Amino acid sequence: STGERMEDEISKNAVLAKEVVDLKATIEFLQMEHSFSESELSRRDESIEELLSEVEKLRENRESVLQRAKTKLKERTKKLNSSRIRLGYALMEVRELKGS
Repeated sequence: STGERMEDEISKNAVLAKEVVDLKATIEFLQMEHSFSESELSRRDESIEELLSEVEKLRENRESVLQRAKTKLKERTKKLNSSRIRLGYALMEVRELKGS
């Protein structure tokens, strides 16, 4: 009968309407999740940039420390060589004094 068909159509429409509402809720949830993921990725990118900047500063600092260490080593080597030369002359003088 026509009444039963109308009830059947109304029932089908109610099911479809519920599915539409569920799909809209799912879409909103996924959009929120996507938005959160985007902002999380953005924060992570900023974090990575900060870490890379720190690494670069540490590299520059290490280079500076190495350069200073090399300079000090050269200075100490020169002083040591100078001391060896003076010690060599002093030993020669002692030998000469002992010999005479």
